[in-house]
Amino acid sequence: MSCVKLMQSSDVLLFWKVNTRNCLLVILSWLYYAFVII
Repeated sequence: MSCVKLMQSSDVLLFWKVNTRNCLLVILSWLYYAFVII
């Protein structure tokens, strides 16, 4: 959800600097679960 708000936020750069790792973890988690399920 943070990543979604990131796209809609006007402070995209600042938000990215703060939550880049969190968004990456979310993406990696989805890829990991998708790989495991498949």
